[in-house]
Amino acid sequence: MKFDPKACKVFTYWEGPKHPFTDLCISSIQTVFGDRHIHLSDNTLKDWIQVPCGILETKHLIFRSDYVRTKLLEAYGGWWFDCDVLLWKDPTELVTFDTPSIWNLIYFWEHRWQPLINCGIVFSPPESPWIRRISHDFDKVDALSFDIVTLENEDIGQQIFEQHSYGHDDVAIGHHHIFNSTTNVNADFWPFVDGRIRLETAQYGLHVGASLSRWARENGNYQATQLLSAQSIDDVCRLFPQSVYAQYYHKYIKT
Repeated sequence: MKFDPKACKVFTYWEGPKHPFTDLCISSIQTVFGDRHIHLSDNTLKDWIQVPCGILETKHLIFRSDYVRTKLLEAYGGWWFDCDVLLWKDPTELVTFDTPSIWNLIYFWEHRWQPLINCGIVFSPPESPWIRRISHDFDKVDALSFDIVTLENEDIGQQIFEQHSYGHDDVAIGHHHIFNSTTNVNADFWPFVDGRIRLETAQYGLHVGASLSRWARENGNYQATQLLSAQSIDDVCRLFPQSVYAQYYHKYIKT
């Protein structure tokens, strides 16, 4: 049976404490894809894939998530969205049944703005040569060697995706403004909450980067602490009325 992008599964995965703004993102993906969307947790993951003990026990949650997306897409095909993607338009028209796709975000790196691969949004047919190469490299990583997530090792999984995407003709690399604002910001959570970024500056959705808020909180940023400590989306909208979360809530939910 031919793989059909219009009927394929759409995966998200979350473990640990939830936040209202990530719940809003998950809900937005559900709204776009309906019952095709499968949201998994560490309690339900075993129903879909077998995860080795080393991956389950590693302290590197981000690598575990990268491993999970790889194995799900290898086994079932479809979409993967990180739980910090705020989605409002169906991106199915961007893909074809036989070609994996991954999208760039844009970063200020080496003194200039440039698009770089981000594995937060991925599409692949099952068992594609591209996803199988990536899966093979994930299997070679000693996940238990990571004692803690640092800025230096945070992107181990993403680097594997980069290695197998740039310069390869069996994967499509999408434009950086598909899921990224035309208002360029450099790895900073604040423009997503202070009103600088508007929904209309991205085409299909926004990858808001929950890790940006976590790093800012660890650096003592009070607003990041407020965002991550909010108890409801109403709290988020009250604390940050110009945020992309408030914009989405008032445009698509509260009528």
